[in-house]
Amino acid sequence: MTKIIRTGYYNKSVSRERVAAGVLFLEPEPPRTCSPLPGGLCNLLAPNDNNFAATYRVKDNDGYRYALMTDQADHMDFDLGSLEVSGKRKFKDGFIYGFHNVQGGGAHLQCEAGKGLSASKCDGLLYGVLFETPTGPGKNYIDLYRLRPGRSSLRELVARVPVPFSPGGVHSFGLTSDYAIIPLQPYTTDAKKLLDGLDLVHSIDTMGNTSEIYLVHLGTGSVQTFHFEKPIFYVHFVNSWQSGTDVLFDISVFDQQPFTNENPGNVLSVLRNKTARDAASNTQTIRRFKLDLTSGIVREEKLTSGPAVVDFPVVNPSNAGVPYCIYYGVEWKHDGTSFGSMALRKHDTCTGSVTFFYEPSHFVSEFFFVANGGPDEDDGVLLGMLSAGDTKSSSFVVLDAKTMQKIASHTLPAFLAMTAHGAWYPNEGALVDIVV
Repeated sequence: MTKIIRTGYYNKSVSRERVAAGVLFLEPEPPRTCSPLPGGLCNLLAPNDNNFAATYRVKDNDGYRYALMTDQADHMDFDLGSLEVSGKRKFKDGFIYGFHNVQGGGAHLQCEAGKGLSASKCDGLLYGVLFETPTGPGKNYIDLYRLRPGRSSLRELVARVPVPFSPGGVHSFGLTSDYAIIPLQPYTTDAKKLLDGLDLVHSIDTMGNTSEIYLVHLGTGSVQTFHFEKPIFYVHFVNSWQSGTDVLFDISVFDQQPFTNENPGNVLSVLRNKTARDAASNTQTIRRFKLDLTSGIVREEKLTSGPAVVDFPVVNPSNAGVPYCIYYGVEWKHDGTSFGSMALRKHDTCTGSVTFFYEPSHFVSEFFFVANGGPDEDDGVLLGMLSAGDTKSSSFVVLDAKTMQKIASHTLPAFLAMTAHGAWYPNEGALVDIVV
C-alpha cells in the first residue's frame, strides 16, 4: 500500500496546483508568491504540518496510537492500517511557560533505555523535546517531556532548560537509564528573516564556535551543563549509555554547519551536478563523546574518518540507551571520491570490524533493524529501500544483519528517491507486519 501524507499543507498544494505557503527548508524554483500577506507572514501562518521525518507509536487506552513527527512540536496522528492522517494531537498539559511561543521540537522521540524504540515497539516511557522563545524580554528554553503508556495526550514536563539563544534545531537527542543528553548546536533561526520571506537555510545565523551539552536527570529534572571547546553540528544520535561516572554518546557530526547552499544533501542543483557534489568537503563522521560527571570534562574520539560521509545510524532496539557495540549507517563517498557511491555500513565499535553491503550504481536508503530473538547483538535482519540508478528501479530489501548479505528483495512498482526514517511495526492482531 502506498499513500501520500494528506496534511493541510499537502491538501492546499493539490487544490492550488502549486507548492502551497509554509516554511520550507529551501524555496522552490520558481519561487512562490506569498500574497495577499506581506513578506513571509503567510508562510508562518500556514498549516506547517507536513510532518514527514519520523513516526512513533505509544500505548493508548484502546490499543496503540501512531503519529508523524518532524522538527516542530506537533504530533500528527495517523491510522496505521489506512495511513490516513487524522490531524494534530490536542495535548491536555499546557506546560508552556507564560508569554512564550513554541519555536520547534525534536523529530525523534526516545524510548526508555533498553526497552525498545519509539518507531517500532517501546515497552516503557517515551521522551521528547521542544523549544520555546519569549514573546518579549525573557529566556529561551528547551523543554524535555515524557509520554506515559495510556496517557498519550498528556506531556509531563521533566525539565525546562534555560539556553542562551533560540535553538536552530534539536532533531534528535540521547537517552540513557538516568539522563537525557541535549547538545546545543551553535546556530539559530532568525525569526525576522523568516518574517521577511526567507527560507530556513537563508535564515540561519551562527552563534559562536563552541557548544554546550545539557545533561538532564530523568528522575529529578536537575541539569548539568558541559562546555565543549568546538562546535557540534549534528542531526542524528547513534546511541548513548552510562559507564561508572561517565555518560557516553556516539553521534554523527559534521565538520561545519551543514545547512548551506553547498551541501548536496540539501540543494537539488548541487546534487545533480557531479563535479559540485563530489567536491563537497563537509565530512560527516561518527564521534564518541564522554562526559565525566565528576570533573565536568568532555572528551571526543573519532570512530570514523573522511572522506566517507556516515549518517542515518541504527542499532538493535534492545541496545538503545545501554552499552552496545554495533551500529549500521548509510555511507556516501564509499569509493573515497564519488558522493553518489553509497553503501550500508556495519561497524562493530568494540572490535573495530567494519563490513559493507554495496552494489555499484545503487542508492541506499536508511535501513531498520528487526531482531530475531537470538543471543547476539547482530541477530536479526535489516529492512530498507534500494534504488538502482542504471535501471531506474527500486526494491524493498531484506539483509542478514550478521553477514550483510541480501536474503530477499521485492521490486517496487515505482522508482523512488532516497527515503529516511522508515519504521517497522508489529501489526497487532494480524498475520503480517507493517513497514511505514
